[in-house]
Amino acid sequence: VIVVRKWCAEQDNLRSRLMEFGVDRARCLAEADRRIVEHDIATFTRQSGLASPMATQKEALRSFDTFIQQEVPKVLRISLGRLGIRYSDALIICGTFFLSGMGWVAQMIIEGVNARRVWAAALGNIGLYFTTVPLYVVVLPLVLMRVCSKLRGTLACLAVLAVSIVCTAAIVTATWTFNELVCHAGTSDMAVVALVLYILAHGAVTYAVFRPLPPWVRGKGMTHGHSRRGT
Repeated sequence: VIVVRKWCAEQDNLRSRLMEFGVDRARCLAEADRRIVEHDIATFTRQSGLASPMATQKEALRSFDTFIQQEVPKVLRISLGRLGIRYSDALIICGTFFLSGMGWVAQMIIEGVNARRVWAAALGNIGLYFTTVPLYVVVLPLVLMRVCSKLRGTLACLAVLAVSIVCTAAIVTATWTFNELVCHAGTSDMAVVALVLYILAHGAVTYAVFRPLPPWVRGKGMTHGHSRRGT
């Protein structure tokens, strides 16, 4: 939860810096080169169609600032997804849960548990890893910490504690439910059906959360200058 809170703060800080971006305020590695860099940026802005070919350097730099403020946040959103984290990254974070689950399946095989229950545990663990765990380990704390992102000091500490408790309770409840269904799947067809529905329901929510951005949003990233230059 602490890592998630820090990640949310970094994203908010990055967005704020982008919205306030200005070439004149940007740090230059060698201050003596600033004139050359600004001249090159102004030339690029005119040639790419972001500013009029007759624009002064000041006007061209202002157009470049506007371009960065408007377009780069869109590219950032496309890169990080709806929540600020990609599905593949969430799976990497939750990798230990998958290994732990498959270890449980291996133990069941060694102990001679009936094949139907082993298959239910193996397939259920795969479904759990790809659907349920990312929701409760990554998405839930991310959403809750965004709600509490403005808190500072003692309130922030209390918020982190509360979110930790809620997320722990959620993942424990989800795992307990899964284990109960697997235990009964060896003898009950209804338990198998319930396990499948359980995984499918979480899968639907996971897709809704991590689904790709629509094409009209993805198509906006950094195309402004090229379209104008083409005209």
